[in-house]
Amino acid sequence: MKRAAVSVLLAVGVFLPIAPAAGRAAEVDAQDILILRQNVENQAEAIDLLKRRVAALESRLAEAQRDTESLKRANGALTRDLVTQDQLKVLNNKVEQVDNSRASDSKRIFETLKKFADAPPVVIPPPAPTYPTERRSPRPSTESGESGTKTEPKTPKGETKTPKPESKATKPPVDLPADSYEHVVKPNETVSEILIAYRKQYGLKTSMAQLEAANPGLNPKKLKVDQKINIPIVK
Repeated sequence: MKRAAVSVLLAVGVFLPIAPAAGRAAEVDAQDILILRQNVENQAEAIDLLKRRVAALESRLAEAQRDTESLKRANGALTRDLVTQDQLKVLNNKVEQVDNSRASDSKRIFETLKKFADAPPVVIPPPAPTYPTERRSPRPSTESGESGTKTEPKTPKGETKTPKPESKATKPPVDLPADSYEHVVKPNETVSEILIAYRKQYGLKTSMAQLEAANPGLNPKKLKVDQKINIPIVK
């Protein structure tokens, strides 16, 4: 009886740890399958990537082959168009001539610039005042009549001619030329300044009396802007 009980206990002790181990083996196998499946998918993606890379490399290789053929054809054309040694010598001589000419021109320009630098400075005088151009105008007459002689109205018959009273301050007649300049008065100008400016610019010898005679009714102290004044041309 004791032997039978021992046998049963041994059998139970053997089979009890076997059942959990079998369950753990089943779980390990399922995890391995999932890992293997994921690895297979990764390998498939890597294979697709490699295929695309191989296709790109093949395309580049074909393009490189085409470029090589083009270079071969271009090299053949260059070989046909190679210049001879004599032609190179002629070209070299021309280049040397151009270089020599350029050096000579540079030296000439440098010498010219040095002359200008050593020369004394040129003083440019200020510009002269600008006035209107000469305009021919008829000689103003101090008295009526084209010939300059005074004409008197006729006295009707039966009437006596009344003599005019002589003025106390009679100005002597002024000799005026036939030509004159016409000047337009600008702001802040005076008659004397205008006359001096025309004397300097045109070399005139016009006097103040001649200017006043050429402009009857002119008041030198009351000039107006844009007023026109005749400047007699006396030289």
